Amino acid sequence: EPSSSSRKLIGYQYHGLRRGEEAAVLSKRGTMCHTVFASRDLAVVKGRSYGVASLYLHGSDMPRREAALTEIEEVIDSWPPTIPLYICSDANAWHVGWGSVYTAANQHRQAWQRGEALVDWCLDKEVRILNDEVSLPTFESNRYQSWVDLTLLYGAPRDGVEPRWEVVDDLCGSDHRLLYVEFGEQEAAPAPRLAHRLVDIAKVIDGASRIPPDTSLSGITESLSALVKRYTPEAPAPSDTTWWTGELTRLKAKLRRAQRAFFRHKRLNGPDASSTVHYRGVRDAAERKFKVAVRGAKGVAARRFFTDLQNYSRCVKRGCPRIPPAAICAHGVNQADFLLHRLFPRDPDRDTEVEALRFGQRTEPVPAVTASELREAASGLRRGAAPGEDDVSNDVVLDTLEVLKDSWCAQLSAALEAGIFPQEWKHSRGVFIHKSGRDPARPNGWRPICLVTSGSKLFERVILERLASCPQIRDRL
Repeated sequence: EPSSSSRKLIGYQYHGLRRGEEAAVLSKRGTMCHTVFASRDLAVVKGRSYGVASLYLHGSDMPRREAALTEIEEVIDSWPPTIPLYICSDANAWHVGWGSVYTAANQHRQAWQRGEALVDWCLDKEVRILNDEVSLPTFESNRYQSWVDLTLLYGAPRDGVEPRWEVVDDLCGSDHRLLYVEFGEQEAAPAPRLAHRLVDIAKVIDGASRIPPDTSLSGITESLSALVKRYTPEAPAPSDTTWWTGELTRLKAKLRRAQRAFFRHKRLNGPDASSTVHYRGVRDAAERKFKVAVRGAKGVAARRFFTDLQNYSRCVKRGCPRIPPAAICAHGVNQADFLLHRLFPRDPDRDTEVEALRFGQRTEPVPAVTASELREAASGLRRGAAPGEDDVSNDVVLDTLEVLKDSWCAQLSAALEAGIFPQEWKHSRGVFIHKSGRDPARPNGWRPICLVTSGSKLFERVILERLASCPQIRDRL
């Protein structure tokens, strides 16, 4: 709650409406997941082999509560049966099945009726309640405590491994305690990003000068890729730049417990009672210790941040997405495949037409690529552009051009003579960028970009310059 309300989500990605919402999901940067549904009281995120939903059920507005249940029912009805869906809910309901204590004083509260209705709903939808019948209160304020937060499971658990559920005793800046659920095995960590602006280009050039002159085109780019990865530091992960630590969480929980004890004794015994004075001192000591730890943690994070980057002027802050999640296609359809087929429709007759093409016999040899022609083609490569899958940027190709010009010219000439484009260069990394002012729910609101390898760009520029020199083709370019 504190993070989502302030929007300071360093190291995390926010899944939700971002305007008046009561439900949201936070995922660590690098986690492979995407938003499949988002409304005021429900946010659903789907990963490769799991799903997570954040559900808020209002305690007094019953039409709104029923609308939220209807939304989660629609998600469940279209959810793949082989993928477990974990529903984290602020249910605003009591039931002995998840730890609520039934007493004569609270037996007439409406929360009990809401709890019975929610249990009936879970039985009807075949949804399991993962909460323990005996656990710590999931909600605790200065005035009272209760059991209102639920973790539900729809579908079979991953790999047949039963999830482990527990309530974390330490508080984390909210009246609600943290509910911890562990299920299956963790996915492989994503490959670290490289800080391409901090590459040691001198060492890359020195290594490039040792590449054998008879190396193939794909071999040249593979060698450059290995040099770049060796002499480029890893970019600090966004999750590592936060100053909050586990020790601060423990101290914050200790401070909140001291505050609750102080206010409880002050309310019961008065502000001047000896017990109140004692717990006031305990609270002040916990507050001082917490503030000192906060200042120290911020200093450590700042020093680590500037040490890792080495050059503040090269720091690029990751932007936070400002567009709401959009339902581009039906639930269960891969959005990337949907956009690919809508933006790049395939011609069913293309393969037949290509096979029917007949090229005349070439009578003249293909002119060899010269150094001046290579420099002219390389001048069309823009510095600072994002690299492809091999992490070789245009800057590296331009800076190593002089030491590799003989290899480039010989191998490009051989490829033109044979009429073969390297198979390794036919793969690219595709991304979709939202067009400013366009509707994100429509395919034409997104701009597709293919990040090809820099060696492929250089070869394409050589071919383009030669095509432009042909009068029959130049008029059409």
